[in-house]
Amino acid sequence: MPRSGVCAFAEASGCPAHRARLLWHAALDTSVLRVAARPISSPDRDAFDLAALADIGTIVVMPDGRGSAVISDGYRHIRLDVELGTLRLGPVLLTSMFDGLIDIDAKILTLRRLVALHRLGRFARGLHPRERVAPRWIMALRAHDAERGGASQRELAMVLFGTSGIDSEWNKGANFRRLRVQRLTRVGRTMIQGGYRGLLR
Repeated sequence: MPRSGVCAFAEASGCPAHRARLLWHAALDTSVLRVAARPISSPDRDAFDLAALADIGTIVVMPDGRGSAVISDGYRHIRLDVELGTLRLGPVLLTSMFDGLIDIDAKILTLRRLVALHRLGRFARGLHPRERVAPRWIMALRAHDAERGGASQRELAMVLFGTSGIDSEWNKGANFRRLRVQRLTRVGRTMIQGGYRGLLR
């Protein structure tokens, strides 16, 4: 069910993170591709069938009655907003709908990813490059959670970077690990306070 804020969860809150299918509001997620779905009466090689992707495909019905589909393996995703028709009743022919030019590149990339998925039956690695900064984001969020839980900066450094050298270096003025922990907690706070919206762009 969609919730207030910028994200709606298509999965139960207890679902493991790598299995969760997240729906960000389309106003923030520039990669959302709007489509019209026309049912077909006979087999067609050009048809798209979400049922064939049952292991990685999820449909959520939005409050206005329209459907949003997320195809995700937990690391890569494709989001389709169905403006006309439905993906729930079998194979369809898709018509891509574009409006505006500012975010057109992100939407075209989603279309290319969908075409590759249709042709290959899997996500194309070359169209889903690894996010190199993601490990730092994860570390920043871990640092933020630990700080909120009452952990000291020293305890954070020991958990994140190991105990080697902590005791002998911690009280020195130019301790790079102390400075790194401080930077990570700042990044974590910024992300929690709304900075995560920038990741969608």
